[in-house]
Amino acid sequence: MAENEEKQRRIRRSAAEKLRILAEARMPGASVARVARENGVNANQVYAWRGQEARGRLAAAGSQALLAVRLTDGAPRRGPGGGGLELECGRGRLRIEAGADPALLRIVLERLIR
Repeated sequence: MAENEEKQRRIRRSAAEKLRILAEARMPGASVARVARENGVNANQVYAWRGQEARGRLAAAGSQALLAVRLTDGAPRRGPGGGGLELECGRGRLRIEAGADPALLRIVLERLIR
């Protein structure tokens, strides 16, 4: 591979590494440009990761991602033990009935927050 091609090859960084770089950039007195340069990353990429993190789209493997929750009282009521949960994510809406399979629900929610 030519030297120029080697420089243009993308380096894939794990979510944990991105979060480490973001934490370093948040330290008091830190410069995003300096932190980016020290880690071999463009400063614009650090800002993009910051946006991803703010939207909940950047989480280390095995970590728990948090979603913003808004409770409303407009859902129709059902009998005892009935009911469910309705989630809105962007333009999508997901209704989860009581008794839903927890393993399946976990898979669906993990895909939604990616």
